[in-house]
Amino acid sequence: MARPDDLGGETQMVIVDELLSTLNTDTIALLRRPIWPLGHQPKPILETDPSSGETRISYYRKQLERSLELGASLSEQQIKALSALDSAIINLSEMRSFRLEQGETLIINNHKVLHGRTALADGSQRLMMRYRLRANLAACTSVLESGKRSTTVIPERLMYAASRLEGQGRATQAQILKSYARRVNATATSESAPSMAEVENALGTRDFPRAQSLLEELAKEAGPNFDVSYFLSALATQRNEHAKAAALLANAATARPFIALSKDPKLLACRKSRYQQLILNDDSRSLRRNWGRQVMRE
Repeated sequence: MARPDDLGGETQMVIVDELLSTLNTDTIALLRRPIWPLGHQPKPILETDPSSGETRISYYRKQLERSLELGASLSEQQIKALSALDSAIINLSEMRSFRLEQGETLIINNHKVLHGRTALADGSQRLMMRYRLRANLAACTSVLESGKRSTTVIPERLMYAASRLEGQGRATQAQILKSYARRVNATATSESAPSMAEVENALGTRDFPRAQSLLEELAKEAGPNFDVSYFLSALATQRNEHAKAAALLANAATARPFIALSKDPKLLACRKSRYQQLILNDDSRSLRRNWGRQVMRE
């Protein structure tokens, strides 16, 4: 939604499975017959997807009314079935009515969901962009079941759709799809990044090489970070790389300048003294651990 209406234009949705539960079997059977003037040739309103076995719906009342204006006709049974269908849609749509805010996106399976909106206010400046994307759901399911990350597939599809839009001269819409692709990539990157919990597990099992590798990845992603620099310093000390440990500990202090936080001069002097001792004497591992825990608590 680019610009919502302040007083109207609420989105309404009706899911076909909920709709079926409100209709009797005779009405459903009639709606499944290819006798409805929707388009160039009569077709069913309800039909079964051959690949999934699910019921899908294709119904637009204004399109049907246009066909009737052009000479199509309906039997008495069809009129009764449409009346039941329309009543059920109205009742269900009132239960699923909501407002899309600026920047929000709604993705709908057009075969499974009927959608509409409430009336717009007078002088409405509402602006909503709509995209119709044709997707092979069977192929999507196959990709997901194969274990390939959807966060890899989705950006690829979005970029492909953006390139087609650019070829049609629709640069603005293409740019929007590209921005979505970048967001998905960014989310995938953050989800795949290691966590401090993984680091702590590796340290707990004394798998120091893995802990080192995880911390180095976190350092690239997070930049200056107290926990990362602190644990890297501890690992450097474990390898007797004292100069490196001191430099990393200085980085930790830069990331969290806790020494200057206290207003108590005595406590500040005490902390500064212990901090200098820690840097000058890298063999004091117990002091490093206890001091770090004290700082985190305070």
